[in-house]
Amino acid sequence: MLKELFESGFFILYPPKQGAIVNLIEYHFCGKSHLYDIKACADCRDICNTNPANREQFRFSCAHVVHALKIDQMLDYIDVGNTLGDNCDYILDDGNKICLIEMTCATQQYAVSKRTKCRSQFWNTITLLRNYYPFCLHIENEQKYVIFSWRETFTNIDKSDVVEVNMREMTALVDDVYSIDNESNFDNSFKYKEIRYPDIYQW
Repeated sequence: MLKELFESGFFILYPPKQGAIVNLIEYHFCGKSHLYDIKACADCRDICNTNPANREQFRFSCAHVVHALKIDQMLDYIDVGNTLGDNCDYILDDGNKICLIEMTCATQQYAVSKRTKCRSQFWNTITLLRNYYPFCLHIENEQKYVIFSWRETFTNIDKSDVVEVNMREMTALVDDVYSIDNESNFDNSFKYKEIRYPDIYQW
């Protein structure tokens, strides 16, 4: 589905590197599933490296097949330097809904800056994809979402650390308004959602 959509013309709009043979890997999910940022996890020195189960960053559940492509995989084939900026992690699509997914791990105090960065990554990705007209036609009648999913890196608070405790209290005020059901307008008819691990997004 997504593989055919992009292999049929995306690499004419964005020509592949010399000698590259384009062969996108499309993933298929059904039922309870999860994703994680493979590239970020490869660089992580945390406990996740010794326990792969800790690498989950986004949980979702779907009653039918959802197709997925890694954005990095697509960009690895094309020679564009840094002109496209940072992009999000995955495209998920079932023919009725498309979701762009950005995942991260962060402590509470860095969540705000991560959230700001992810918005620019979504804009860059939408711009990249909307330049490809077949993609625009494909998603014309679909529900469109950008989803920021983050997993808190540390859950243990040192009660003797007054600064950390005060920081948690301040961020808790923001967290009070969080709901997995919240959504807001983003750009180009996309809606924005935030999913906090281990909450499960019901496709």
